[in-house]
Amino acid sequence: MLLCKGGIDLIIISDCLTSKPDEGCLKVATSLAIRLKEAFPETMILTCGSKQHFSGHYIRLNKLFVNRQLFHILNKTAGSVLYIPFASNTTASAMRAFVLSVFSHKKISVLFALQHPMNRFARILLRTSKVSVIALAKDSQTYFQSLLGTRAFYLKTGVDTDQFRPVTRDQKNALKERYGIPADMKVVLHVGHLKTGRNLDILQTVDAKYFILIVVSSLTSKNADLRARLEKRPHTRIIDTYVANIQEIYQLADVYIFPVMASGNCIDSPLSVLEAAACNLPIVTTPYGEVKELIHGAGYYPLHACSVPEVASSLEAAMGSQNVHTRETVLDYDWKKSVTRLESMVE
Repeated sequence: MLLCKGGIDLIIISDCLTSKPDEGCLKVATSLAIRLKEAFPETMILTCGSKQHFSGHYIRLNKLFVNRQLFHILNKTAGSVLYIPFASNTTASAMRAFVLSVFSHKKISVLFALQHPMNRFARILLRTSKVSVIALAKDSQTYFQSLLGTRAFYLKTGVDTDQFRPVTRDQKNALKERYGIPADMKVVLHVGHLKTGRNLDILQTVDAKYFILIVVSSLTSKNADLRARLEKRPHTRIIDTYVANIQEIYQLADVYIFPVMASGNCIDSPLSVLEAAACNLPIVTTPYGEVKELIHGAGYYPLHACSVPEVASSLEAAMGSQNVHTRETVLDYDWKKSVTRLESMVE
């Protein structure tokens, strides 16, 4: 357990903490860090990305994390380290984890939100560093177990089920009116990066009777050509600014679509799918990453080939569905529960 006579013994190090998280890895790192700090006030948050009001320490670090100030802080502070790199399990992240393990003489846990292919050097670094790896999908845990054995953990996380919750039909229509969407149009929603690797071109083919609403990260680059193609479709809107009350966007939608197929184009546990499910939306989705653990629930419409006919028929079925219980599938992914699990993993 993290609790001891002197309080909590945990130091969080991350380069992806922000006060306006609207991208997967940023949201995971920020949400977990803030909630750990709220639950255990003695938690130290050390950011090496940009200064944040909720972080007590900010340090400019080189790519190897070889820094006298950093190790002075770590060596005078008791406890374990949780490192959350934006780049996930790249060779550079493996090298930094190795340096933290060797020079801090602490137990190091690394949370990888996304599993990239790893070269032999990176695999050796993880093995010899003795770090523990926390994965956000069962598939990824299985991969890291093949490298690290019992030092690989699996964390269900990614949604605030109090913030993201179902609304009535009248509330949904009122939200559509507030956001300037015709109340008589069914809304198909997608939230995430605007890049071709996410297979968003398929949205151009959706029947014009549906309103397509796409919310993209305000912090990452957008594919201008893809945007131009999507906006040629009638009844399509792309929001690329930070939305404070993002739950309202999900609540006004009628169906959520997640057409991502190629690995590496989303974090292992797609937070947008979790948030849509928490609002009890019907979800048309590929079996990407952790979605494999959810997709058999009532209200999910699997996309296997993600072809134009399959997308059309799945959307039609989802729009007419009366048996939707997607919220039940994600209750165990609530941040509050994951903080409790994370406590035991890092210690």
